[in-house]
Amino acid sequence: VPRSCETAARFYKSAAEKVAEEGQILDQFPIVEKIRLADEGVVTHDLPDENVLQVYEASAEGGNPEAKRILGHLYHYGAHNVPQDLQRAHDYLREAAEGGDAVAMGHLGQMYVYGHGVEQNNETALRWFRQGAAKGGIAAIHGLGYMYENGIGVERDHGRAFQYFSEAAKRNDPDGQFDLANMYIAGHGVKKNYGKALEYFSLAANQG
Repeated sequence: VPRSCETAARFYKSAAEKVAEEGQILDQFPIVEKIRLADEGVVTHDLPDENVLQVYEASAEGGNPEAKRILGHLYHYGAHNVPQDLQRAHDYLREAAEGGDAVAMGHLGQMYVYGHGVEQNNETALRWFRQGAAKGGIAAIHGLGYMYENGIGVERDHGRAFQYFSEAAKRNDPDGQFDLANMYIAGHGVKKNYGKALEYFSLAANQG
């Protein structure tokens, strides 16, 4: 699944157009315009870039899990002129997750499943995904769907993957909507349905 906001939007829109062409159902589900996508838990603010670290580091030092998670995101993506540092991203996300932040649990699981800044470890990824999903974290719920859909660290189970992707999609997660659309195309865990596929591709493209 594409991670870049602009690339993802173009990818979702292209996929939706392809499904519409093959299913001949453009009138039923109009294609949406390309816009930027947003990651779960990424906080927008009006702070000048030079003040971002100062503000969140002070809060993190006070034990605030959300501030630690935001710092993890900043270092992971190199946002707001914060230099990318995957090790520091992992450390902040781990502290946030250990403090009970479900969003951090999901993103920490992603780091382990993809091996971003850490040694790739499916068992650790699953542990964080399961903990985060139990607390309602969208990234964690989607992560479990990804693991079951691809048989990573677990026995492949399209039915369970469909359930997790459906739950993520209901919570307006564009990755969950995109993967759910693919399941409707392939007939994995559900009967093939091009109309549903186009609906979820369009929803994914419209997230932002």
